[in-house]
Amino acid sequence: MLEPRKSRRGAAKRGALVRVFDEGRKMRVAVSILLSLAAFPSAPLAAQRVQTGFLDRSVTLSGVAYRYQVYVPANYSATQRWPVILFLHAEAIRSAGGDVKYTEFLAIVVFPQAPADSSWLGIPSQVAMAALERTLAEFSTDPDRLYLTGLSMGGNGTWHLAYQYPERFAAIAPICAFVVVPPAARGFSSAVPLDSGVPFITLARRLGRLPTWICGCSRSGADDSPFHQQGA
Repeated sequence: MLEPRKSRRGAAKRGALVRVFDEGRKMRVAVSILLSLAAFPSAPLAAQRVQTGFLDRSVTLSGVAYRYQVYVPANYSATQRWPVILFLHAEAIRSAGGDVKYTEFLAIVVFPQAPADSSWLGIPSQVAMAALERTLAEFSTDPDRLYLTGLSMGGNGTWHLAYQYPERFAAIAPICAFVVVPPAARGFSSAVPLDSGVPFITLARRLGRLPTWICGCSRSGADDSPFHQQGA
């Protein structure tokens, strides 16, 4: 008896779910790395009760509203200053509605949302920083413990934001990231200006002693992917 054919839409949906799960797993790795650099707790502030969990937020740039989410730990208290992680998602999560859930974290985590057919350069990078600044103003946070991470396209954005704001973050953790665009990738841009000289040398000089943990990956499990070869 012949088995029913699986629809392309169903296969595409399952593929998207796998990519989201894989991104969530790598996100937890990056967060663990960054939290290991953060000292807990910090100076106390006045107590106040706030909503926790994944919170929907938006920020407006040039008259356009952009959605993002903020994760607030269940044990959040305004009596201490909390570390903040800015996470830039990969290509598969673009325009996903800003409602992708990962897991619980011991930090406040900001999840900006890149529009479809975009990267983390230009307006999306400004949206990410605006979402971060709004979060710092809304919650009890430690400005000396701001961390930046991202996966694949988000890793490219991590390099880019670190280049643009080298003094803003306490540490960064680009995952499967690229600095210059590999031949297999289309629709992306170099993380640093192309007229700034050799990209990797320019980036290294710009970042100076900024603590950086580069996480490479490939389908084979070894660090041999074109993104990692050209990104690390």
